[in-house]
Amino acid sequence: MPKDKELVSIIDSYNDRVDDDRHARLSSYGVIGSADPNLPRAEDLISQYMKDPQSLAGQTITCTATVGSQYGDPSYNRTKDIDLFRCEKNIEEKQGFSYAAAGVGSAWVRPNIEKCINTQSGHRSTKLYAVTNNPNARINLQLHFHDPMNSEEEQIRIESDDHFTDAADRKNQTGTDKFKSAYYAGRSWAKDIHEFCLPFDIGIAGTLDGAKYDLPSHSYLSTARKKAGDGNVKRYLEAFTGNECETLIQASCVLAGALFLKQFSPQIARIDELNGVDSFDLMIKWWFKEYGPLYRVLDPDKRCCTQLDIIEGGGLYKGSEPSIARFVFLYNDFVRLKIATEGWKKNENSNTAIPFQGSEKKEKDTGWNDFLTRANHLIKPMLQEIATKTFF
Repeated sequence: MPKDKELVSIIDSYNDRVDDDRHARLSSYGVIGSADPNLPRAEDLISQYMKDPQSLAGQTITCTATVGSQYGDPSYNRTKDIDLFRCEKNIEEKQGFSYAAAGVGSAWVRPNIEKCINTQSGHRSTKLYAVTNNPNARINLQLHFHDPMNSEEEQIRIESDDHFTDAADRKNQTGTDKFKSAYYAGRSWAKDIHEFCLPFDIGIAGTLDGAKYDLPSHSYLSTARKKAGDGNVKRYLEAFTGNECETLIQASCVLAGALFLKQFSPQIARIDELNGVDSFDLMIKWWFKEYGPLYRVLDPDKRCCTQLDIIEGGGLYKGSEPSIARFVFLYNDFVRLKIATEGWKKNENSNTAIPFQGSEKKEKDTGWNDFLTRANHLIKPMLQEIATKTFF
């Protein structure tokens, strides 16, 4: 957990990121209104707390505090990534820093750290400092004092919960921001996702120190678990991370891959049974790790498949069907190669491992025909072409 030296100064972060021209432009604006002069000063309260923590333990006091005393904890707060464009736009719209519009922020004081650890007023402090260039400019603040009997982990959990409550209601907070604050706040859904990813060394929003893989979108992962089931998501991630395919994991590709495993599990299981292999794992390894280096000897333009190849077009059409169809192509072409080079076996009644015609009529059809039945009618006519055509 971050110690005092790891806390991030809001004004230092601003100074590090803003050039002289921007400094000058924003400082040309004024201040509208003022901090409440009748409120106690944060530095006096903090001094009292440092001398006698129990005198203020567990209390929340509305006060004024200097922007220079405002710090963020990077374990759950994005102080270094405060949206300066949004701050600048707000200053321009208000023609300065407006105390009335800013309202009252929120910060915490930990035992033995004489700083305000900001949970809900990073943008307020940044805007006030931007127009004043004065670290002693004061903001209105609700200052919370930790119980010194709580562990540092518990103090950070409490702060994270305060930050998450604010982040969850703000459109400008990204999914990554919300996950980080929810995780450190101990929210069960975030803890569940974190634990699910742990065996694969996958980190989300910096919540796993030293993680080998990074997953930017936890929401797609949650969708994959809901739609495809944990078993199929785990099988996909085991193959992808076990073969060290890419360190940045595209969650929409996880969704498509897990849905592919769910939709065509009987066909994949048949290939595995006939050949005594894990054909999905071998297929992922082939296309993501082996294909490019092997064929580049013959053609320097050859390369391995990437996640972006599979999910191409996802910005225009949000459904997973085209990506699932690309997995069908990859799987069928891989099995075709193994049949030709290593004598693998497949169902004799079909031309491909995953058949396109007359699939499993004697059984409940869970193959290609069923996939088409479930597909969006707008994209359905294109899917067989996608599933039979090289796409990278």
